[in-house]
Amino acid sequence: MRQTVRKAILAAVVWIAAATGTELFGQAHVSWGVRGEANLSGFIVQGSDVVTSCMRPGATLGGFVRFDLPRNFFLQGELLFHYKQSQLDVFHVSSHYQYGGEEISFYAGYQWQTASVKWFAGIGMVGEFGYCAWLTNRFMRIDLYEKKGPSALSAMKSHNSAVGAMLGVEFPCGVQLQVGYRVAVVNILDANRTLLTLLPHSVSLGVGYRFGAKHRAAAH
Repeated sequence: MRQTVRKAILAAVVWIAAATGTELFGQAHVSWGVRGEANLSGFIVQGSDVVTSCMRPGATLGGFVRFDLPRNFFLQGELLFHYKQSQLDVFHVSSHYQYGGEEISFYAGYQWQTASVKWFAGIGMVGEFGYCAWLTNRFMRIDLYEKKGPSALSAMKSHNSAVGAMLGVEFPCGVQLQVGYRVAVVNILDANRTLLTLLPHSVSLGVGYRFGAKHRAAAH
């Protein structure tokens, strides 16, 4: 299932990029870059008064491809690798949540020039695919992706869908500073999804570099 969802998102990104390139060939400029982020992640809890979540710090590293379109619009695809952690309290028993996985995202945005810097903002769709997730407290350590019992359901799904927003600034040298927010749109729980809803969400602050930005600034 996870491989199917991943392939579907990748196919969508490739199809949109190809369609854009075909329609706007000669007008769109393609560039790419890398970015590292510090993140704070946790869960939005719905349907329970005994489960709470506190955000904790993590790290992100990855790259992106940007299609600069006419009239200051752009499309951007990203492949990011996350380490996330948070605190989950159930009946006042604290547990440490840890997650490692990848993100494939696709944003549409707008950019504008002010003085010597370029600002950009965008919204998009995000697909996350977990490699591992653990919940640890003083009593036990649980592999959240391990499937048990006759239903063969895991405690949490290893994939989820989210929406994201970003706001950033790019300097003439190509260095970028960016803040972002992502929130899931479906319940991450699997085996107990009828009891309550957990929606992963995160905020991030990143530093990146877009190759070719200085060259374009000089050309214009």
